[in-house]
Amino acid sequence: MIVKGAGLDTRDVTTLLEKIYGKLGIDALACSRRNLLDKGILCPRNEDVALINDTAMKLFGMYLPDSPQTHTYTSADTHIELPDGEVMPSEYLNTFDTPELPPHVLNLKVGCPLMCLRISIQK
Repeated sequence: MIVKGAGLDTRDVTTLLEKIYGKLGIDALACSRRNLLDKGILCPRNEDVALINDTAMKLFGMYLPDSPQTHTYTSADTHIELPDGEVMPSEYLNTFDTPELPPHVLNLKVGCPLMCLRISIQK
């Protein structure tokens, strides 16, 4: 499925997820480990990845009798003292969303697949 336009909205993402995985919120077979691990979605932009992940997490097992709870994890918060004595607050650092850094907030559900990648930058 090709999604045209500058950005995605939740309706587009829900349709995309249903075409690839099936009804994640209703069908137990769609939430099966084999169905989830055999397929994947590649995105060129981090904003699209975040939107797809958030939508899939909300849909995953939503109407199943033993619907998994969402667990939220945040990064460790520390401040950075700059050479000139200024302090960069952690609230400001938590707003950064770059490919080199993991997200500040990570939402997970038991049973959802998790892919860990390590980006190696060689110079």
